Amino acid sequence: MIRDLSIETHGSGDMDISILILSLVLFVLLNLSILFIAVYNRIVRNTNSVQRGWAAVVSFEQQKVKIISNLEKTLKGYLSHESSVFKQITQLRSAIPSLSTDSTDTDTLSAIEKQSREVVQGLNVAVENYPDLKASAVYTTVMKELTDQEEEVGAAIRAFNQTVEVFNNSLQIFPNNMVNALLNRQKRIKPYQDPNTDAVFSYTPF
Repeated sequence: MIRDLSIETHGSGDMDISILILSLVLFVLLNLSILFIAVYNRIVRNTNSVQRGWAAVVSFEQQKVKIISNLEKTLKGYLSHESSVFKQITQLRSAIPSLSTDSTDTDTLSAIEKQSREVVQGLNVAVENYPDLKASAVYTTVMKELTDQEEEVGAAIRAFNQTVEVFNNSLQIFPNNMVNALLNRQKRIKPYQDPNTDAVFSYTPF
């Protein structure tokens, strides 16, 4: 009888250890699951932030189209012989719609910002030969609108770059890189890079 109790006690001890091990395994799995879900959701939030930032950049760029159209109308009465200036303006107006909220194409954005600088630089040179244009209140107003809009674009670009930095970092650090490889499968986004961004326009009203 005593032997039977010993065997029964030994079996109960083994069962307790098994339950403890199972509990530890379940605890670890539960915490890993919570960690994976938290990291997954963080990457999703960062992805959405980048998309919102890019959409803002595209929106501000597209708002320049109307201003550029008004600029063309203003210049036609003065710069009829400045074909190169009109060509630059037309190219810029045609390029802006190529930006899409569906993809973060910073290369196209860089090209458009370069064209914007060239337009204003070309105008700064051309208007020197047209005193009436320099004195025109309409021209001054339109150029002021264009300058202000470009400042909005610059601010949106800086905000976008900040979200891109956070997003890219979230894909590279551990364990985010593992979660992304398994679940999110997002790729790093190229930030907008242009050393001349802060000096896009140098127009000063006369």
